[in-house]
Amino acid sequence: PPSSPGKQLKHRCCQILSCNVSMHKKSVFISRDSSTILPCIHLLNQWGIDVTAQPLLRYEPVAFQCPPDTWDWVFFSSRNAVQFFFAKQAAGNFKYAAIGPATYTELAKYVNVSFAGKDYDTQKTAHEFARLAEASKILFPCGNNSLRTVQKFFPASQVIEVVCYEAIRLVTVIGAHDAYVVLSPENARLMMDDTSINHQAVFFVLGEPTAEVLIGHDISNIHFLPHGDSLAWASSIQTSI
Repeated sequence: PPSSPGKQLKHRCCQILSCNVSMHKKSVFISRDSSTILPCIHLLNQWGIDVTAQPLLRYEPVAFQCPPDTWDWVFFSSRNAVQFFFAKQAAGNFKYAAIGPATYTELAKYVNVSFAGKDYDTQKTAHEFARLAEASKILFPCGNNSLRTVQKFFPASQVIEVVCYEAIRLVTVIGAHDAYVVLSPENARLMMDDTSINHQAVFFVLGEPTAEVLIGHDISNIHFLPHGDSLAWASSIQTSI
């Protein structure tokens, strides 16, 4: 017997709902300039995933003056610190250190590097550098929003800081996505201040410090991305969202 109009309407509504669910495209936000990760974006797009990629911050130089040469080491925690420091300051007869591989690559353009962290575990790197530097005085070129992770491992009497750049926020509303790729602790802090963020999404990070910021805001679905080429990120993202 023919179904009643009510049953037909209910069946049609279910069809529409099913169609809408199947047509929902996943989306991911990546806190990096799209021009630097085009292969990753293209691959995700091929898999039907929408990508919004844009930096949350831009960086500007800050006038600074180093105190008299009373330090033994110069420790850099970011590529930005390296670039802005050596834009105004010549290399000296000191030992130079980098927090990780990316910073090491940038620092090696200017000086011989005596110490570099081998991965993105900054706590481990800080422990290793503290054992090496011991009672030495250390100059830390940094930004205005530095986490000062390594500085905390030394008494104040051994730490000399110079702020050589500042971070300026570019994006205020990120929006709801199925996943977020968060590439620094400062980006994580900015995201957590944005009420439009989907806290139930999947969050992808490179290192422990960024994960710690997210955990501090009750984010639990955190995945670590493989290091190296951003193309390798695409597979990790696609299989997790």
